[in-house]
Amino acid sequence: MTMPQMRPAPALANPATGSANPAASLQSLWNYVAPAAAHLMQAPTNNPGKAPALDVGYHMGIHTAVYNYFTVPRPGGAPAGADFYELLDGWFGEVARDTLLGLPEDDSERLVQYLVPCFQRYQSGAGAVSRLLNYTNRQYVKRAIDEDRGWLRLADVIDDVAEAVRNKESHAKLAGRLRARRDGELMRWGWNGNASDTDSITKAEAAAEAGAPPDRVVPLAALAQRRFRIE
Repeated sequence: MTMPQMRPAPALANPATGSANPAASLQSLWNYVAPAAAHLMQAPTNNPGKAPALDVGYHMGIHTAVYNYFTVPRPGGAPAGADFYELLDGWFGEVARDTLLGLPEDDSERLVQYLVPCFQRYQSGAGAVSRLLNYTNRQYVKRAIDEDRGWLRLADVIDDVAEAVRNKESHAKLAGRLRARRDGELMRWGWNGNASDTDSITKAEAAAEAGAPPDRVVPLAALAQRRFRIE
């Protein structure tokens, strides 16, 4: 069973918002962003490896709305963008479930024929959504990783830290231990061990992020792939 051939969707135009401010609340932001996200991930296309286009004005409007929403002070010092990130996580799960609804149950060959283009379409759309909402990666995700909430945390290497403390190792030695642990994890996810092969490192880290537990904060493209894996 293969995905039917369809005419590609035209570029999605910027919807009229009148005097409404898309950045006024989480719901108003999502109401503005959701049609674009759905278009990128679910609109018909003849090439599952390429997401359909957005109107340039709509793209810029979303970037501006997300920026404005993230820069509004939050009561109690809540991390800017955490609510938007969690909303996206749930939405990626919904899209993944919708994508998998048509899976054939009993025929492994038909399953592969259906699943491969479905995943390609989902992945290309997720990449497009990640680029569209890259301010979320730059502001919320990066900060979460800096705060030890990413795919590899200090708690994961606590044994190395404890041994370094017992041995009264220098900060440089401890840093070396942590790098070695991270390198070992990346090799588990496909890195070839060549430090100059940045492409291999990037792919391995993306795989590690997508394979991380649900409580770990990861970039949006990996967030979508993790949801596909879980669902």
